[in-house]
Amino acid sequence: MPPTEVPAMPPLPSGFVASAGSSPEQAQATKPNATAQSAFALIVVWYLFVTIASVFFETCLSL
Repeated sequence: MPPTEVPAMPPLPSGFVASAGSSPEQAQATKPNATAQSAFALIVVWYLFVTIASVFFETCLSL
């Protein structure tokens, strides 16, 4: 097996939903919960966006 080959993951943003220690079976088991995972992903992305935007505006206003 080439070292660049990785096991197939479900096509949803599971980088933070499925931790590094979780197996693909656990990720597949949470796949029927796609709406909850997408809502959680949306909340996380929105939180990161608001945090980065607030830091950006604070640094711009302090110059």
